[in-house]
Amino acid sequence: MNKKLIKILIAFAVIAAVGYGGYAYFTGKDQAEVPVQTYREVTVKQGDISISFDSEGAAELSVTTLKFPVSGQLSEVRVAPGAHVLAGEVLAVLEDDALAAKLDAARLSYSQAVVRLEKTKDQYASSLVSERAKLEALSFQLENARRDYESMAAIPEAFPAYDVETKRLAYENAKVAYDAAASSYAQLTKGSQDVSLDQLGVQQAAAAVEEAQRAISDLSLKAPADGLVLTLGSKVGETVSSTSDFVQLGDPAGLSIASLVSELDIASVELGQLAEVEFEALEGQSFKGQVLSIDPVAQTNASGLINYTVRITLDELSDKVMDGMTCSVSYILRKKENVLIIPNASVKMVDGKQTVEVKTEAGEIMAKQVSTGLTDGFNVEVLSGLEAGEVVLIRQN
Repeated sequence: MNKKLIKILIAFAVIAAVGYGGYAYFTGKDQAEVPVQTYREVTVKQGDISISFDSEGAAELSVTTLKFPVSGQLSEVRVAPGAHVLAGEVLAVLEDDALAAKLDAARLSYSQAVVRLEKTKDQYASSLVSERAKLEALSFQLENARRDYESMAAIPEAFPAYDVETKRLAYENAKVAYDAAASSYAQLTKGSQDVSLDQLGVQQAAAAVEEAQRAISDLSLKAPADGLVLTLGSKVGETVSSTSDFVQLGDPAGLSIASLVSELDIASVELGQLAEVEFEALEGQSFKGQVLSIDPVAQTNASGLINYTVRITLDELSDKVMDGMTCSVSYILRKKENVLIIPNASVKMVDGKQTVEVKTEAGEIMAKQVSTGLTDGFNVEVLSGLEAGEVVLIRQN
């Protein structure tokens, strides 16, 4: 076989191979482009469905700022930021030796005043006993003088006139002495001026002690309620002014969510409205709450958009929610609970009727007419035509 014939045969072989390859390519391409119908299966379930709009927000603690009532040098700090404190717990103490000395002096004065009062009371009691005994003795003397005089005055002719007169004068003097003693005793029983003055002295000394104690207590700063220590303004050894904030306490029970709502949506917000809150730092957790307040004062941002601050309280507090955490707030406009739900995409209009495709237990596909209600744009409430547990199909081309 000559070379020319060989070249011709090779050329025919190449052409045949190329032709077959092209045929196979285009044939395969046509076969691959034939669409295959696929479905996504979704089980009809019971759940909640709602219509809402979203807003950004952040958690905020109710903060109380505390100051010392007096100025002084800080001698002790008993708490640190992040600590939980109880109502009445001492947070920090100022040092003041002069006040301590004043309290000691006031207590000493009070003790002396009490001793003085007790001594005066004892003297008064002794005076009462003494005056009572004196009165009783004078009463005895008066009775004897009366009896002697009246016995002689009854038969004056039996006694010298001088003796009768002497007995009369003795009786009159005894009566005057008794009346004077009785008046003195009666006055004494009404009370002692010395005791009253010493009682006043004790009261004044007690007031001085209380005043000194209050001044000392002002050196201790106490928590007015349970709370969380957020910040401290000074360290031990530093001078603290009564006009400067020393500590900030946060009230976990007073935690709320502050969110900015656009002027376009604010008309849809009302007090007590339900809201759902999701924090970026607590993925997968949702917290329910209610609108607590709506600030009527508008805020304008740098872009000129007008917003209003809406504050929300959470139904259940969590120690995982901390001040400043950012969150997304969904304001519930309408909500239905424990209803049948399917995806919007599963519902089609066939001859003007809502229809879904259902996969039976036997694996067959059949159409069912349904009636739907509330939709959130992704899922829809099923009013009739389906039961929980049935499987609906969503065509995917």
